[in-house]
Amino acid sequence: MKKKVGEENARHMINMMRSLASNLPISPFHLAAADDMESLLNEVLLYRKRKWVELNEEETTDLIQKWSGELVFEVTQALKEKNGN
Repeated sequence: MKKKVGEENARHMINMMRSLASNLPISPFHLAAADDMESLLNEVLLYRKRKWVELNEEETTDLIQKWSGELVFEVTQALKEKNGN
């Protein structure tokens, strides 16, 4: 089972990578990886904060009528074709 990583742990890991970047000769790799990880973390956190917007009753009714009408039409067409009309 994979263990979930919280924001605090993820930021700690990013900071460790940045620290490595300042002390190792392969620092551009570590710095770029840390930047990518931080960007991804920020996107995930932003996505979590989005509020779900629901359809109102009129929008729901319109969609049901549209889908129902299309379904009835498709079933009717299929029956006509199958019966040679």
